[in-house]
Formats: sequence, C-alpha cells, structure tokens
Amino acid sequence: MIKLITTIAFLLLIGSPSFAASKNLALGLEINPIPYVVFLVPGGSMIDIRGELIVSQYVSINVEYSHFGLNLGEESFNTLKEKSDEDDVLAKKVSSQSIGPGIRLYSSAFTDSFYFGINVLFGKSNINYLFHEEEIKAESTTLASAADFGYRWLWKNGFQLRLGGILTFPQKESTDYTTAQENDQSSEGVEKLKETADENGMKTLATIDLGLGVLF
Repeated sequence: MIKLITTIAFLLLIGSPSFAASKNLALGLEINPIPYVVFLVPGGSMIDIRGELIVSQYVSINVEYSHFGLNLGEESFNTLKEKSDEDDVLAKKVSSQSIGPGIRLYSSAFTDSFYFGINVLFGKSNINYLFHEEEIKAESTTLASAADFGYRWLWKNGFQLRLGGILTFPQKESTDYTTAQENDQSSEGVEKLKETADENGMKTLATIDLGLGVLF
C-alpha cells in the first residue's frame, strides 16, 4: 500500500508522459469525494470508486463500485429519536452496495474533453429499523441505469478532474421485510415502510458528480 501511494505521489509531482493525441490506450482510477462527507457522521462509512479503460480516442469502458454504511450507536440513535415523531420508523443500521459496468464517450479522451456515459447498476441493501422498539429488517435488490455527463480536465502528469451530473433511472426494485415478532406494531411499521417505498422508490434521481483520479 505504501509503495502504491508513493508511486502515485511521484507521478503527480514529476509528471508522466504527455497524454497526446497519438495515445490510444490508458487505465484510469478515480473517486467521487462528495459522498465521503458521510464520514462526518458517527458510524458512517463510504467507498465510491471507478476503474476506467480508455480504448480509443473517443471511447472508454468502466466499472463502478460504491458502498454506504451507517451504524448508529445508542447515543446517536437516541438523539435521532428525540428529534423525530413518535410514529416514525427509524433506521439504526444501513449497509448498501452497488456495482456495474458502463461505457463513456469523449470528444477527445486524452485531452480536456466533454464526456457522456451510460452505466447499468446492480444494488443490494440491508437496513435495520426500529418502530416502537420493534425491530424490522429490510433486504432489497435493485437494478438501475444511469447517465453521466460533463467536462473532464486532464493534466500531462495524468491527474484528472471531472465535473458534471448524473441522472439515475431505477428500473426494478424488490424488498423483503422480516420482523423479530409478529404483532400489530411490527405490522404497522412494515406498512409505513412500504408506503414510503411506493412514494419514493422509483423516482429519477439527479446528483452532482465530481471525480478526482489518475490516468496511467
């Protein structure tokens, strides 16, 4: 790990060969730093990374992986309860992952360039809720497509900065709910979760996309 970090730092400091128009193959690695603000929340964790293989002056293929985790301790969860309504269903532990392939088109892949890409994302999440002290577990699988677009700056040393937007289009979602006990309160909690999912689960999502990375 130390050797990898040292190599990347060395490339950024002294520069690698210029990414000239004659180049026709490159490997890139980047992160989107925006979601990492979740680390400011006690118990929060985040990974958002993309690997990219540029195969021509105009086309690249990529794989994107993201993980979001949140595990609220007793103090944080009690604070959340105090700020919420008595009949709210509250999430105490969240684990969510997604992965998928994609393709991106550039106006010029080895210089500063506009880009447009399409990804297919497969996701899975597990969430533990509490409703009036009744525990409810929700396990979901999702399928979505996403389009990203914007502008990418590329330096001669391989450092790249990308700024744009992402539109995510949910295609399919399936959720199974299980409860520790079968009673009126747990059933009411499940119904509330289903109603919320019906209202919000399949809406198109627009987000800002920021990418920082290195092209080798």
